[in-house]
Amino acid sequence: MMNVFLQETKKMLRPLTLLILAVFTVIYAFVILKEPYDWLTKYHETSDMVAVSRDLIELFGPTLEPEEIDNAVETLSKRYIKELEQVISENPLFAKAGVTDYTSFHELERKIEFNYIDPELLQDKDNLFINYPDYDFNKDYTLTPAEQKIENQALLFHIPPALKYSKIKYIANEYERIPKNKEFFTEKFDLGIAASGKKRIKEIYDNVEVLNILPGHGIYNIKTIFPALAIMILAALCILLAPVITKDNMSGLLSLQYSSKTGRKILSRQLAAVIFTAFIVALINIAAVFGFFIKTVLYTFLKSGLNSFIEPFAYSFFKGNFGQYLIAVSILIIVFSVTSAMFIFFLSKLSKNYISLLLGLVPTGALLGALCYNIFKDPFSITSSGYQKTLYPIIPIPYVEVYITSALLLIGIVLVSVLLKRTRTEEV
Repeated sequence: MMNVFLQETKKMLRPLTLLILAVFTVIYAFVILKEPYDWLTKYHETSDMVAVSRDLIELFGPTLEPEEIDNAVETLSKRYIKELEQVISENPLFAKAGVTDYTSFHELERKIEFNYIDPELLQDKDNLFINYPDYDFNKDYTLTPAEQKIENQALLFHIPPALKYSKIKYIANEYERIPKNKEFFTEKFDLGIAASGKKRIKEIYDNVEVLNILPGHGIYNIKTIFPALAIMILAALCILLAPVITKDNMSGLLSLQYSSKTGRKILSRQLAAVIFTAFIVALINIAAVFGFFIKTVLYTFLKSGLNSFIEPFAYSFFKGNFGQYLIAVSILIIVFSVTSAMFIFFLSKLSKNYISLLLGLVPTGALLGALCYNIFKDPFSITSSGYQKTLYPIIPIPYVEVYITSALLLIGIVLVSVLLKRTRTEEV
């Protein structure tokens, strides 16, 4: 019967279909991966924080203890200022503007920022002193032609060392805010969070899990690929599995298979081939996508916990590190893929032709896709982007994604079991 299993697997992994799927997967993966990758490596809103967080981990490990924060800020501030002054010395535009070191660079920064203040606000001196206490409003902040040229080219806003220097100052401020954040999130913050969620947030602060070094906004952009990846695998399985199984029905192979006691067992081997194919397809896609991000960007953060003081963007029930989190999500996606394959197998076996297959597969695929999006939108989190509602506030059970996926798996097992049992006793 092993030969039957191999033959059924070969039928599903047809070379031409695999080639078409490979092209589709590459295009789809490029679309879903490009933006998260750019957020981590190019867009300054997040990439500079990712770079600073990586520097902190290389110096102090995956957590930043209270006795290390001052040393961390001082060490990295000196490093970034030195790198900034090197960049300044290599650009003649700065020399023409009289910018030779960090102090003069910062003064030019302040002059440029002053010129962005709303002119109407400049008329209200009292509020100006309140809102902009660091400025001397008796001083002339008019830009010289050389300074204006720097401003026109937006050079000050595209120098990595300067941006990283501002981020390390932000990190120091966030570290000081840990007690205030604890008070806010455990006592004042609500927005639909159930008691178990508040309890977990309190536990995070009480156990100082927030000392982890992990850039919240950057990592959240990685989480956005989870549902897209799972949906991509679901679509691939529909294309690979459904036509092959229905084609057997249309060609009358079932009658031939049922003509003997051994033949009736072929269906179970076909089911095994379906599950194996789903597992392999899911594993390859997950390994390719996660492997790409781990190799290029995320390798530094694998030992960091998910709950961090840096950009406390979302809190999670998951207590392991980021590497373990990716493994847990991978297992969940694989289980969901195998479950989806069972539903596809069941529907395909009941379909007499491709039209009836589409009539059953399209709504089922849409339902699975919707569930997939909600399950993998931000797995195991208590709060997420903009504190939008996820599965947890709707169904306030920690790790609700695991329960829903397990329930779907159980339904899938019941359906294929009924199908196999009916096949063994069916009259031909």
